[in-house]
Amino acid sequence: ALPLYKGIDVSAWQRDIDHKKVAESGISMVYIRSSLGADMIDPYFERNAEGFSKQGVQVGYYHYLTARTPESARHQARFFAELIRDKPLALRPAMDFERTAGLSRREIQEIARAFLTELEARLNIRPALYSSASGARTRYDDSFARYPLWVANYGVHHPEPNGHWTSWAGFQYDDLGRVPGIE
Repeated sequence: ALPLYKGIDVSAWQRDIDHKKVAESGISMVYIRSSLGADMIDPYFERNAEGFSKQGVQVGYYHYLTARTPESARHQARFFAELIRDKPLALRPAMDFERTAGLSRREIQEIARAFLTELEARLNIRPALYSSASGARTRYDDSFARYPLWVANYGVHHPEPNGHWTSWAGFQYDDLGRVPGIE
């Protein structure tokens, strides 16, 4: 069996984090939001990357994708890749694509594929895809199962099946958790 790690994801929403307290609480991995859109760097990105790395926590980064076209998605992938290129990277870089209102399933897939393909080419690492369980089922097709899935499904012991991924790399089971060191 693969090892299970207790982890969290953080962004500017968590503000000032006591990285030492978080690590001492048993958190062994963290996904840090590094960027959002075409040019926004999370204001706590550098502080979190340095703080968690110093505490020996396995670090990964995610980008909040806001693209509405494949061209914009490739631009955002290049921005993300340059931002994290020289950072400690124990976990796969991840795409968080939630702002899809008004896009067809085909458009969502074209934008996501453009981002993931460009990111993989830039970093030479297969990225992960973050999605709700229902989003994994309704937004994506089988061709996306080549990317490890970080799935969010709250209030259940196992994420609901989605028909595309037979396993998941990360399971976000709560969005209201409490961790020492984070308000």
